[in-house]
Amino acid sequence: MTLLGLSVEVVSKHEPLRGTRVPAVCQGDPPNRNLFVNLDQTRPQVVKATARAGDGGSTSDTGWPYTVSGSDPEHFVVQPSTSAHDVIFTLRLKWAWNGKRGELRIDDQGKPFRTTADRRATWLCPDSTSTRLVPLKDGKTCAS
Repeated sequence: MTLLGLSVEVVSKHEPLRGTRVPAVCQGDPPNRNLFVNLDQTRPQVVKATARAGDGGSTSDTGWPYTVSGSDPEHFVVQPSTSAHDVIFTLRLKWAWNGKRGELRIDDQGKPFRTTADRRATWLCPDSTSTRLVPLKDGKTCAS
């Protein structure tokens, strides 16, 4: 099977939600294909994420199309981003196999994905001296 491309369909955009943001402190090994989509754009496009040293991505990655099989799969992670909205969206994967073409909707078990900007959120960070979460101090990051 050949994977021809991935696109995003924005269902709705609203003001960002209020809430609490707790950053990920520990993460496992990253996947092979890291993708990014800026949901603040008028017509968001899924693109290859900027390569980072040690991210596990292939240095020979040329992008779409990808040929996959049961014994040669691909693993994609899409990082949606918004700095201004609460966004509800789905992904569409275009494919071709044995002379046929199709499109697969990718969602959250039948419901669209949802992400929100964190500009209206209270940021909490892990306290280095305990297991508590503490409010972020002005001008700092959780790591500083």
